[in-house]
Amino acid sequence: MRSRDPESRVSLAQNGLVFPSQVGTPLGGRNLIRHYKIRLKTADLSPTFRFHDLRHTCATLLLNQGVHVKFVQELLGHGDVSLALNVYSHVLPDMGNTAASAMDDALEYLGGSQLGSKSPSN
Repeated sequence: MRSRDPESRVSLAQNGLVFPSQVGTPLGGRNLIRHYKIRLKTADLSPTFRFHDLRHTCATLLLNQGVHVKFVQELLGHGDVSLALNVYSHVLPDMGNTAASAMDDALEYLGGSQLGSKSPSN
């Protein structure tokens, strides 16, 4: 019988587990899904919301908050940043606007806002 005493549990940080069992060991897949379904019901979420959807939701939320896609790629364990960009490009539709705005700010900072106008001496 496993002890439920907190002192006897393996520390979360020691194993680096996100979803440890009650005794700090890796949580079995069946138990994970069982607990997940309970949480879905408690949160009044659709039972069709797959556990894997959490991964996509996490990446989407991070990218929407401006977290660099390279960090998200590494967090998800994608071998190449191009995979993350392909999968999550829909999250970054205003990336072009952001880049254009950044360039505009940089040029304005450098005095480049006068580049497009002709001076009276020309």
